[in-house]
Parts: sequence; structure tokens; C-alpha cells
Amino acid sequence: MQFQWPDLKTYPPSVRNGILLLWGGWAMHFYFYFFIYLNYFPNVSGREAVLQLGVGIGICYFVGILKKWARALSLFFNLGILLIYTIAALRAVSNQNFYIAMVTGATAVLFAGSTYYLMKKETAAFFAQRNPVHQPPENKDKQP
Repeated sequence: MQFQWPDLKTYPPSVRNGILLLWGGWAMHFYFYFFIYLNYFPNVSGREAVLQLGVGIGICYFVGILKKWARALSLFFNLGILLIYTIAALRAVSNQNFYIAMVTGATAVLFAGSTYYLMKKETAAFFAQRNPVHQPPENKDKQP
């Protein structure tokens, strides 16, 4: 497999918006995780940090190069992350920690926007067009 760089300017607006919001959401997640969360929970294993990076970077890359399976996996992760960050933002507001509320709220908004654009029909159609289902060739010698 050869590295491909996503050519976002050739993608339809809904696809481009979904990908850019996804990348922004993961960037905010990494910011929260490495600069806020680890300050509160310093005993988290390095393995968890590597897994966070691997999953996030992998999803961002494969969605960016329009892999249909990555879009589906991204939507699955987005829903879970959206729930976690929405709850975290609400808890931060109730505890009057407005910095945490802003970071977690912004992360939730980015993942919500990404989910919206990645679920649109035109986005799904564009991913399907780029990933056609391969049908085995029909055997013309066979008679019914």
C-alpha cells in the first residue's frame, strides 16, 4: 500500500466538510487527552496514549482517502465520542469549570458536525462511487 495524500479540493463540499470536521474533532480530542486529561490522571499507561493516536490518525487518514469502511467506522466512533464529550461538557458547566466546558463542548460540536456531513446521502454516494463493489465475472459459457 502506497501513501496517498487526500486531495480535498476535488471532493464535494459535504465530503470535504465531514473530513475537515473529523480532523478537527480528533485534533481537539488529542489536545484534551494529552494536555488536560493526563494532568488529572497521570497514571494512565503509555499504551493507552499510543492506542489513542493510532486509532485517531488511522481513522482520519483512511476517511481522508475515501475508504468506505473507514467512513462507517468513523461514524461508529463519532457517536461514542460525541456522547462522552457532551456529558463531559455538561459536567464541566455544572462544576463551573468553563475552560474544560469550552474544550469538551468544542470537541463535541466538531464530532457532531462531522457525523452530520458524513451521514449525508451525497457523502455516502461519493464514498460508494470511489469504492465500487466488485462482482465476479459471469461465466458466459454456462447455459441455463
